[in-house]
Amino acid sequence: MKYSRKYSTYGLVIASMFVMACDQTGQLPNGAEVRISPSGHSIDITQVTNTQGSCLFDPTLYIDTPLLLSVHDDQGSPIGEAEVSVNIEFAGNSFLGPPVLSLYDDLNSNGVVDAETEYVSGREDDAYTGKTAKFSGEKLMLLRINLSCPYKGNIYVRSQFASNSINVEVNATDVVTIDLPDTEG
Repeated sequence: MKYSRKYSTYGLVIASMFVMACDQTGQLPNGAEVRISPSGHSIDITQVTNTQGSCLFDPTLYIDTPLLLSVHDDQGSPIGEAEVSVNIEFAGNSFLGPPVLSLYDDLNSNGVVDAETEYVSGREDDAYTGKTAKFSGEKLMLLRINLSCPYKGNIYVRSQFASNSINVEVNATDVVTIDLPDTEG
């Protein structure tokens, strides 16, 4: 009897600590941090331009990259159901053309972008707000990165006072110029 009471008391202490980390008011504990994986993304491309030197944007040329977002307390334990705000911003005026970065919320947990139903944010959109999973403290987002033209962007993630960001870079390491036929008639 003495040992089972000891272990049940130990379990009660652990459970109490977990409940305290997940404050019922929704307030994050001091020292909370937001984590993003991967911590950055850089891709080298061959840029295609016309004879005037303008980059030719191809909306079908992209890569989808998973972003795993999580919120943790100061001990490194995940915080479930933490509200996270995610938005895209571009470095300076590095790209003013078509939308080259798009965020998708993997609502059906299949790891594949379902463009019609999971699109949540692009260059012109406000920040997207979602919640981390109850037990894992994680949220899977998908980032669609267009590979037509070079640019730099940032993905910002905030959860109350805690925040983090990653850089996304598409670098032109080679340029190919093509002569497009004149379509004016």
